[in-house]
Amino acid sequence: MQQEISDEEKVISADNLGAFYNFVNKHISNRNSITAINDCNEAVLSDSADIANAFSNYFSATGVPSNGHIPQCTTNEDIDKLTCIDVLESDIIIAITKLTRSPAIAEGPRDAGVPVEIW
Repeated sequence: MQQEISDEEKVISADNLGAFYNFVNKHISNRNSITAINDCNEAVLSDSADIANAFSNYFSATGVPSNGHIPQCTTNEDIDKLTCIDVLESDIIIAITKLTRSPAIAEGPRDAGVPVEIW
């Protein structure tokens, strides 16, 4: 018991946040891992979009009236999903032009005028 007290006092007197967290983490007895995310049929979800939709469905269904009024929530089916993005050459040229106007230019290719954001 005296050794434990001594160890705690050393951590406190060290005034080192990293040492404190190391000490605490060594003494945590309940190290549960994060559980799997299941859908309504108890199937384990692994796809990021499916997991996001599961959380969205859960939290949109857990509204409780605090003022007697439950807000209307749209379901995922009502939201258009992004399936593709069209990027034109002109879009890229405009973006690069905006970047080259930036005052911060990369150290390496300074002669080429390549901005830091690209380098």
